[in-house]
Amino acid sequence: MLLVGVIFATLDYDPIQLIVFAQYANGLILPIIVLFLMFAMNNRITLKDHTNPLWVNIVGALIFLITVTLSLISFGIF
Repeated sequence: MLLVGVIFATLDYDPIQLIVFAQYANGLILPIIVLFLMFAMNNRITLKDHTNPLWVNIVGALIFLITVTLSLISFGIF
């Protein structure tokens, strides 16, 4: 990790711009991860009787919609 910091410091990158870029990347990845987890936690073949109940799926869908909306807002699309 220290080596990565040294590399970026020697290349004269602005640390604030790197942080902003990392936040944009998180904004893109988070909805994808939420959707993947929703599908994984409802897979009856793998989890048998331990899948999510309906109320958890509703909350998960709400979280997915919120994360997609925030991503679109942050990229100026919505």
